[in-house]
Amino acid sequence: MEPYEVVKELRIKKGLSQKAIAVKVGLSQQAFALIEKGKRKMDTSLFFEILTAFDISKRDYEDAIFSILQDKCKDFLYNLNQNEHALLYHFYDLNEIGQDEAIKRVQELTEIPKYKKDNG
Repeated sequence: MEPYEVVKELRIKKGLSQKAIAVKVGLSQQAFALIEKGKRKMDTSLFFEILTAFDISKRDYEDAIFSILQDKCKDFLYNLNQNEHALLYHFYDLNEIGQDEAIKRVQELTEIPKYKKDNG
């Protein structure tokens, strides 16, 4: 879920008008409507200001953030290639000490020209 979708969903859930929220955050109703449609960018501080204006519970606030992060994580994982998936799969089988060691070894490999990507 995109941040603008979260904003619209919360506003509807709370039964508030666009104008009511817009006034609380110092925007016109038209500007707020564009945000809800995803046609106006909203920086992080405005997003959190809008969430605060909803006067929502801590749980609803956390759910809003989680729904955005969940979709971002899905997109990230979907775009990994087979080797990246394998690397993550095996990495998560390691305990903390093993993960630290794996990171060191990958860093060492990046210093060996034979294993580096040709960025030229």
